[in-house]
Amino acid sequence: MYSWTYKQWLNRIQGANLAVIDAHELAVQAAWVSGIVSRPVKGRPKGPDKYFDAKQARKQILSGGKPKKEADFTLYNRMKDGLKDFDWRGAIVPKEK
Repeated sequence: MYSWTYKQWLNRIQGANLAVIDAHELAVQAAWVSGIVSRPVKGRPKGPDKYFDAKQARKQILSGGKPKKEADFTLYNRMKDGLKDFDWRGAIVPKEK
């Protein structure tokens, strides 16, 4: 492992991520099939792509792993600012005997 180049290491990580996606896809397909079998209502539900889009996940990993849109942390930042002055020690209520 220490003799690998940076590109070899990136390929190894990318391959591991693709293997995880394959495992997720297989699990979703197995759950989908078992759901069809145990379903009392006739008819076919929507496909397993509704629950996990493996093609898009693979494309994201192969393109460099950058998400399409950035995460929105405004609510988190507001909560963090609101809890900054909160007294955690005073909030703990002793157990009744």
